[in-house]
Amino acid sequence: LCDGYVSTHAITFNTSETFHSFLNNIATRFQLREPPGNLNVTYFKDNEQVSLNAESYALLTSPSNPIGLLTIIGPLKSMLATVSEFCEVIDRLHIWLKQFLQRRKGEISTEEKQDLRELVLKLKNLGDTGLYPWTAINCINNRSYFYRQNLVPKFLETADMVRDILQNNEELYRVISRPLKFLRSFNLNVLWNFLATAPERELWYKYGALRHVLPTFFEPTLTELSVGVIVQLVELEQVRIELAQNDDFMERFCGLIVGINGATDCENHLYTEQLKMNTLMCLLSSPSTHKQFIKHDVLMRIMMITSAVNSNTASLYFYCLCIAFLFGFSPHLTPAGSCSTCNRDGQAETSTRLSTRLSTRLRKYLSNTGDEGAFCSSSFLLSMIRTFCSQHLPLHQYIWEKEKEYLWITMRPFVEVAWVQRRLPCERDASESDFGIQFHDGFKIVQDEMPPMPQLMGIWALDNMTRNKSNMKIIYEEGLEDFVLMLSWQLPGFKLRQAVDCICDNECECDNPVRGTLMHPPSLQNICRASLIISRLLAPQQGVSATISEIADILGWPH
Repeated sequence: LCDGYVSTHAITFNTSETFHSFLNNIATRFQLREPPGNLNVTYFKDNEQVSLNAESYALLTSPSNPIGLLTIIGPLKSMLATVSEFCEVIDRLHIWLKQFLQRRKGEISTEEKQDLRELVLKLKNLGDTGLYPWTAINCINNRSYFYRQNLVPKFLETADMVRDILQNNEELYRVISRPLKFLRSFNLNVLWNFLATAPERELWYKYGALRHVLPTFFEPTLTELSVGVIVQLVELEQVRIELAQNDDFMERFCGLIVGINGATDCENHLYTEQLKMNTLMCLLSSPSTHKQFIKHDVLMRIMMITSAVNSNTASLYFYCLCIAFLFGFSPHLTPAGSCSTCNRDGQAETSTRLSTRLSTRLRKYLSNTGDEGAFCSSSFLLSMIRTFCSQHLPLHQYIWEKEKEYLWITMRPFVEVAWVQRRLPCERDASESDFGIQFHDGFKIVQDEMPPMPQLMGIWALDNMTRNKSNMKIIYEEGLEDFVLMLSWQLPGFKLRQAVDCICDNECECDNPVRGTLMHPPSLQNICRASLIISRLLAPQQGVSATISEIADILGWPH
């Protein structure tokens, strides 16, 4: 990074056609009459190769442009200094704690204490400025450099050493308790900032990030930061299963969501409550977790938090998705379906019997609260979806997620629930209410065209998700674009189909040019799969429609 740079290039060609094409491109770019050195008459024999080696030299400044590329030198040096210093801080913290643990007594000099304080503060500052926002180019490069230095195990080992001092070395902890408390909190914040993309989350989970963060979830002073880490990991299927099978976590988490207070004026606290609802939504998006939620009375707990989430759109959005996943996914909550489980005596219990048991427990809860007249069992929860969709626009949630730098790693649950045309007996009749659902571009869905409530929430969520370019990329990577396009095929009412087709339209109010590329014809294989879903949804002889699990079976998706 002085006044210029030298770059060496080596290219190998296996065929004369690629070689000639390369030469012609050079001639065109540099406005030459013909390729240099009459090399265009060169032809290859069988199994021959030609290798070109060339050096290029570029000046960072010139008489006509005295500043030149020097304008980027400052940011480059700053980025290199930031990421190098961050890695150095991790190394020094690891060495400092390792040496401290090897001591028999908790004796420490003033210089060593000051050194620890400086390292902890540097970790906080570098974690805040060098890793977030997630989509910033310098932050992406910083995280990539960190991974190439293979510092993930060392970072987690440092956090484990701090926990070891806290739990097993009371004398040592008393000597440096204040810096270590800050270090534990900064570690969680840095870890949260690292969990941006799907490969990064899988990498950290592989190295035991969930095992590291779970103990902090049970400490009141660290719960909020630990929720931020958990909500990043919970989109991974294996994490959802592991958390659902952890009874201590489930009991603590269900108690936290009941304590949600959406009316607070504290912005950070409100964001934490939104993250809790998002975590609950991700946990419920997998049918494999529903039995554990039934065990912890999640249906009654969800009804207890309705008044707390009414004050902000994001919490209501995640809350209504929880309801949609509960009633769209699980055959356990209605008589429909053929799934079975076991009761306390180990005997097989059909979903119908289990549903009856759940309904009895729900009615008992309602009668104890004295609100049986106001609530009509499950119909009240489903009416929350109707109310939410009638009062909020998908555009508002899209703007909120954009401001918060939300990065999703899968669109599958939202597409699945949007395909569930499963009208439940507890849903209110359309004539009982006279308001409609407002989508973008002025499409208003009247009551005669209203789909089932879980499906309506899935459509609303897709309308929000497809406004974001990164979400559209995920839809293509997961092979879901055909099912977004074919969604309107099985919907009632012209206006509703128009509104859903608008999801594929690039003239909506968003900054996503990819959104209009869904207009290609779906593949024949996916058309057949969609036909199977529709025939299962509308099977009159069985009297029930498909759950999301059955849809996933038809699509060949894991669940």
